[in-house]
Amino acid sequence: SDSESGAESGATVSPDAQSSVSRTSISVSLVEEEMWEAFGVVGNEMIVTKPGRRFFPAILVNIRGLDPQTQYSISLKVASADRFRYKFLNGQWVPIGESEILQNPSRQIFLHPNSPSPGRLWMMKPISFKSVKITHNSSSKHGNILLHTMHKYMLEIVIEGVEQPVKIRLPQTSFIAVTSYQNTRLTQLKIENNPFAKGFRDKENTPYYFPSQTPPLPPLLSNRPLWQMPHLTYPVPGSPPSTTSDECQRDSGLRVPTSGSSPTHLPLQPHPLGPPYLLPHYPFTGSL
Repeated sequence: SDSESGAESGATVSPDAQSSVSRTSISVSLVEEEMWEAFGVVGNEMIVTKPGRRFFPAILVNIRGLDPQTQYSISLKVASADRFRYKFLNGQWVPIGESEILQNPSRQIFLHPNSPSPGRLWMMKPISFKSVKITHNSSSKHGNILLHTMHKYMLEIVIEGVEQPVKIRLPQTSFIAVTSYQNTRLTQLKIENNPFAKGFRDKENTPYYFPSQTPPLPPLLSNRPLWQMPHLTYPVPGSPPSTTSDECQRDSGLRVPTSGSSPTHLPLQPHPLGPPYLLPHYPFTGSL
């Protein structure tokens, strides 16, 4: 039955909604329940930022047991899981005392933009709260949910449209709000499962160059390195024609101008930094 599916999903109903749920058999289940449970085993964390950060895993829920014709409004509430403040010690989150911060419930709820809608539409497909963002900035606008770092929270689905609002908590969604991940096991787990973290997964196979290293050089114009050509010279604008221009063109592939004021070529000196095109004090006036 629908009520049994709600129990299997791990959803719990708050005391003030017990009678309403028993009459309507409303149940809520997470679409990505296995992923949420995997994160919960290692200790889930959610990053909050000033402009707001989306949840991962994404919040997708299925609701069953609604009356197809009744209009319902559905909200997501990020409720405090307890009254403690937490700290990450020895690889795990531990409570370090009661919190002195007063939570603002009105800033911790998000009304789905399709509200109100008939029950048949809500039950037609998973309900998405992917656009919800969480922040720790009290001045944040745009409907972001306000949380406090180092506190534990839990997701709750609020359904209005029955005699009393139905509030169904999802225990497997509990998490600690942080500004950066503290648990390395959780960090790796999120990278492996987040489709937008491909850059992090490919990091080990990406070549990086640091200031102390020399980056790879581009291919040369000749099979022989230019600094090994003692006869090769650089053009100097405004000088008489040179007798070595043909030889220069043949060995290096450079076409030296032959009309007008042709340049003279100065002997090229080897340079430890690499090919001549890295030396700014010899301007090149030819063409490629």
